[in-house]
Amino acid sequence: MTLPRAMYATLIAETPSAEVFAAVSREWLAGALDEVFPALREGLRTRPVVTLRPRSARDTLGAAWGEPGHILGELGIYQKRPGYGGREVVYSEQAWERFLVALAGYPWVARIEIRPLDDRGRPGGYPPTEMRVARNVFSPAWATFTFSAPAEDTGWPQSAQTQDSWAEFVRRQAAEMGACAGSMTDDIGPSLSALQRATRNGGPCLTASPEVLQGYSWITVVPAELAGKLGEARALTATGAFHEVSTLPNGALWLRATPTVDDFAGDRVRMVFEALAPVLLTGTAEFAFGEKYRIVEGVDAADYR
Repeated sequence: MTLPRAMYATLIAETPSAEVFAAVSREWLAGALDEVFPALREGLRTRPVVTLRPRSARDTLGAAWGEPGHILGELGIYQKRPGYGGREVVYSEQAWERFLVALAGYPWVARIEIRPLDDRGRPGGYPPTEMRVARNVFSPAWATFTFSAPAEDTGWPQSAQTQDSWAEFVRRQAAEMGACAGSMTDDIGPSLSALQRATRNGGPCLTASPEVLQGYSWITVVPAELAGKLGEARALTATGAFHEVSTLPNGALWLRATPTVDDFAGDRVRMVFEALAPVLLTGTAEFAFGEKYRIVEGVDAADYR
């Protein structure tokens, strides 16, 4: 079974206070909704699902989730530690404004999920579009900012312009929030990098002073602490492995391998691996049955030190 294709963006940044967290989170969540998903945003304004069925009824086979052709948005905010419950409401313009205000309460997780409904009032058989902010349970001053975009709802694989605009949005957000690490890819979700999965190495949590780069992908943010070991932007540009190399205001490097994600394949993947190998997570990358990632299989970054 082939899983539905999706694009995933992830940034990690320090948010040392409730005020900083709220400001950065609003920029990420509201910015992504308006700039990355404008068609879904317009649907939420003009064709919103106005009531959310109880989950037991909603998940009954054949039950409608809302009016056919409408857009279901769900807002969730969790003030307690993850796993201890939270508050989820159906999207409305008023609920969205309250949601953004509630970010001042320094929640552990805040998310919005969006599902277009079909002519039966049911969602498609793939994960929803999602924007999320989550603080690290073990290092609460650090937060991860993500969005996931299924191709069926957004059509991004057929549009180089869409991919370019999304990449620019993530680059600008990385610069503004002072992201220390991040990625953008279509081969694995935000919980682990493809390299971590393929080496069976979860690795340490990223912090302000990482000792190793956890992975590489179509777009990779390299922490400032590791940029010097790679020779900074000038040296990485000289490798010819990257379509775009720039230095973010905090010294981290923004690396975009190719104009579109589908161009990131074959020799180009190996070029990126070899350019970043001196600081990459070690271990031989091996794909399990059914796995396919945009990384080089059968190599260990330790051999390139």
